[in-house]
Amino acid sequence: MFFKRSNGEFRETDRVTRFKLIKSGKNWLRASTSNFGLLKVIRGQVEETIVAEVREDAASVKGLTSRGFIKGIVVATAVLGATTLVNTGYADEQGKDAVPTSALVSSAEVATGSESLSEQDSKESPVVDNESATEAKVTAATSTEVAEDVPAVDDKAVLEQNASEAALLTKIADKYASNHQNSEQKAAISDAVAKVQSELSAGTNLTEATAQSYADQRARLSKSVDDMMATLKAAGFNGNTTVNGAPAVSAQLDAISTSNTLTATSVSPKMDEPNGASIEDPAWNNANYQLDPNTDRYTYSIWDLQNWAGSANQGGVTYNNGGYYVTFSVDRSAVGTTKTPTVHARLVEKATGKEVETLDMTAKSIYQFKTLVQENPTYAPQFEYTSGEASQILGTWTNNRDAGPTLDDRYKHHILQVRDTVKPGNVGETKPNVQTVIPIEKVTHTTHYKVEGTNEELASYAQTGIESQAYHASNPRTFEGYEFTRTDAEKDMSGFLGGVGAKYLELQGGRAHYYVKRIVEQVDKDGTSVVKLYALDPSKVSSYSPATDVNNLNLDNYTLLYTSDPVKPGGKPTPAGTTDALKDLGYVDSKDGQYHLRVQTYTDSGNGNVRLSGWYNKATGDAFTGSPQFSTDVDPVRNNTSNIIGGNTPGDKASGYPSFFNNYSLPSVKQISTDVTHYYRKSEVTGNVYVHYQDTEGKLIKPDVTDEKDQPINKAYDTVVDNRPQEIEFEGKTYELVPAGNYTVGEVDEEGHLKSTDPTTGAVAKEDKNVTYIYKLKEKPKGEVVITYVDENGKEIQKPRQDTPNSPYDTPYDTTEEGEKPNTIKSEDGKTYKIVPKGDYPVGKVDENGHLEKSDPVSGKVTKPKSTITYVYKEVNGNV
Repeated sequence: MFFKRSNGEFRETDRVTRFKLIKSGKNWLRASTSNFGLLKVIRGQVEETIVAEVREDAASVKGLTSRGFIKGIVVATAVLGATTLVNTGYADEQGKDAVPTSALVSSAEVATGSESLSEQDSKESPVVDNESATEAKVTAATSTEVAEDVPAVDDKAVLEQNASEAALLTKIADKYASNHQNSEQKAAISDAVAKVQSELSAGTNLTEATAQSYADQRARLSKSVDDMMATLKAAGFNGNTTVNGAPAVSAQLDAISTSNTLTATSVSPKMDEPNGASIEDPAWNNANYQLDPNTDRYTYSIWDLQNWAGSANQGGVTYNNGGYYVTFSVDRSAVGTTKTPTVHARLVEKATGKEVETLDMTAKSIYQFKTLVQENPTYAPQFEYTSGEASQILGTWTNNRDAGPTLDDRYKHHILQVRDTVKPGNVGETKPNVQTVIPIEKVTHTTHYKVEGTNEELASYAQTGIESQAYHASNPRTFEGYEFTRTDAEKDMSGFLGGVGAKYLELQGGRAHYYVKRIVEQVDKDGTSVVKLYALDPSKVSSYSPATDVNNLNLDNYTLLYTSDPVKPGGKPTPAGTTDALKDLGYVDSKDGQYHLRVQTYTDSGNGNVRLSGWYNKATGDAFTGSPQFSTDVDPVRNNTSNIIGGNTPGDKASGYPSFFNNYSLPSVKQISTDVTHYYRKSEVTGNVYVHYQDTEGKLIKPDVTDEKDQPINKAYDTVVDNRPQEIEFEGKTYELVPAGNYTVGEVDEEGHLKSTDPTTGAVAKEDKNVTYIYKLKEKPKGEVVITYVDENGKEIQKPRQDTPNSPYDTPYDTTEEGEKPNTIKSEDGKTYKIVPKGDYPVGKVDENGHLEKSDPVSGKVTKPKSTITYVYKEVNGNV
């Protein structure tokens, strides 16, 4: 891979997951790479033959905590071929490890390649950073090495870091699967996600493991992520957003801030853990339009500028690509601090994706792009930043009213609203004049954990983000002494901050409700909502199924008939018309255009109503009486005895089908909350945790130990802390925990725990937990004793002699015995040496035995694998 810097570049070729520290000024930069196969993740830099601008000083961290690793990340890397991965993280509420996301990777510089890294040779090259950085070298680490600059204890932190990214990917995979139509592919994705989650759990259960154990777990996690991404690709997944026109995977690692409370005795997972909670930007999958590449900004709206496509005498309202689109974004840091943040508008050439011009818009001003004014000064669009009840951008065209080719189509220029996160109902609308509301507020979503009946709160988890961002609520947890019963408003486990776009089903759409669905849809963060009525379409009767169409928000087989005016919480829609003089809204056509249905409204005593007829054949005027046929226990009848869609029993055509209608009331709009509550009930049930100790053959070598006795369910237990001895004395022998592997008794993990038994840590349950640790007979250590013979300078003058062969520790030895400490030695070159007297010599201090004092004692007991005793001699001339 190549990293392009201000004054140099380097190549890193190791595919093994490793990490390094790079010195930059007074700080250290962490460059840790996790091999995810199709997905490569790197901290602070870019991986997989990608050329990118990297400002290391912006990615520096003071501390190397696992919390810090996750913050301040922008990762751009090869995923699914040409797909890019972009992870954006923000500092926690204390401001630690804050990093401007745009500083790490200049997205315009990113280019993917396909060169196989495994075929390259590891090299070492200098990296020259900017003026504040010192020169540093980055050395590739092999599969069995860890860079010396990084302590081995960081292996656990890197695993945690990898796990956080894997967890994000599982959410993306789950979301993709939930909307996938192919049942086989959907099941395959679910299986792949389950495998990743299994490896995540295995990683969480690792405690006090070796560096190699953490590395092995990272490899297993990487393999499971590889498989999941490959399964997603096979199912047609090409990313959930676009970056520079290319498919991309996007996930925000953290909320702007989080908080939690805990009144219960204990909880698992701990309340400072998200437990599935997340906040991220709404998914973006339209490759024709790019979001603002500056990830410090939140792109909330995109407008496509369009021109009339017909000839001058044709009329009509068909529009084509006008050549440009505009993105609107705000600085994330400004949200919640001002009602009128600066809006960054980008004019982008649609054919190339090139940014042509930018505007920084402030309140109470009107702007135009010079590029568009120069191209067409008469009809150039203009953008007005207004403030008041809501801050918004109004888009209009100069002289547009006079630009149309005919009197019936007097507005030649239109704007297609492609993205609108605050008012998603605008998406897909094409109008001469449009507006988009600016997100200016932070919104907090809270997950509550409460006791059934009493409403006592056991705990809560709150996360804050930008209004209209997507959220996922925190999942149920386990509380000591309580049992989980249900989740209230489970439909709100995922949604958008502020609730805009949230839908609530009030009529289920089955036979009992004349196949009509009544839905309340929130259109503003203050709870303002509209009421919509849908009816089963005649052309979809054959594909109707109670299993997929009833009691849900699936509208594939239904046609929208009516939308009320917006109503604030506490109010009711009160449409025009009275019981004596209904307001006729006309007819709505079926999807195939062969049928239509009449819609009328009226208000009676302050209560709004909509009258729907049944469907009529437009050609013959006959009432449509076709309908689905299902058993009454599957699709209840109630009053719809004639099984009619929309209206009631038709009656006689000659008399005008007098009873072929139904009245549907319009409900009050309630104050909507998307907060989620998980409910629990207090339990008197208790449980036990027992620990067993066996050898590799399954023989009991220590009496069972009770770790927890008659404790409330869901109380956390941990057998590792006090009931997993490293050694056990049994029948005069010493046993020690076995390393991970397969034994006669079964497979054992890194903790010496028999995997077929209950986990070493967890929660007390109604059923007893039984944890088993496996031990092997500890071999007595052995060592040898070797004598060496050197001159005053330390040069060997005679081959070493073994005094004591490999023997158990505590075996006595004595190197002063006859023949082992000769007074004179004749070397192979014919020289004669005599043992030296006590004194200091170049080789070191020698005692009265001619023994080099810094070597092992001349006599004693075997205490280590090898003891070396050295005697020192001096060459003599003549007779001795």
